[in-house]
Amino acid sequence: MSSHLSVMVHCYFLAALAYNVASQALHDMTGRKLAPTDPVFGILFISLVYLVYLLKPYLPLYPFSLLMFVLLAMIVRFGIIQHLLNYSSQTYHSRLSWLLAILINIFGCIVLPIASFYPGT
Repeated sequence: MSSHLSVMVHCYFLAALAYNVASQALHDMTGRKLAPTDPVFGILFISLVYLVYLLKPYLPLYPFSLLMFVLLAMIVRFGIIQHLLNYSSQTYHSRLSWLLAILINIFGCIVLPIASFYPGT
């Protein structure tokens, strides 16, 4: 099960990075992003979360848990709730881009804590 969790977590990070890269590319080509989130900030933030996840074997449990809790809380607040409450056709490229932003972050908030704290991962 731990290898499946690891694959799912890596898929989350890949999806989050791809969404933000696509948003930046779209912004560069058309002047409009997929979501109101700054794609560069999104890339930097998800890279930080990924770095903390990858450092799990090298960090003591308490600091790792604290960092992961704070980062997950930020994903919930800004990656799910912020998008859910603020849909506007002027700030999102489409309903699909709005829904994808929410679904990617929900997926991450499910698999990331399980993979981070499941025994054997």
